Amino acid sequence: AGANGYRLPTNAEWEWAARGGVESRGYKFSGGDDLNKVGWFGENSKGGTSPVGLKGPNELDLYDMSGNVWEWYWDLHGSNRRIGSGSWLFGAVNSALSFGPLSLSPGFSNEDFGLRLARNSGD
Repeated sequence: AGANGYRLPTNAEWEWAARGGVESRGYKFSGGDDLNKVGWFGENSKGGTSPVGLKGPNELDLYDMSGNVWEWYWDLHGSNRRIGSGSWLFGAVNSALSFGPLSLSPGFSNEDFGLRLARNSGD
């Protein structure tokens, strides 16, 4: 968390952003209760990753925080990185904000994994 420049967001930072921050409306998915309107998942993805921004944003104008790709974030309390948000390869239940996180070793990768960068204020 004290890194200079860009880094993985922490678990708390990622979840705060996915839930819509102080503007949160308590949706099931990031940006709404209907995943078809805000995210890509097994039933609507056509079998692959989609460009960011084709579905609706959440309350912070962030796109694809539920579905599309699993996103890496940093677990400050453990040695592993974690992923959350579901992906185009899985059903809607995996994209719910209440699902997860999954702990994986840092070297693990797959075609439905991605990341979102964070930057410390003042950097």
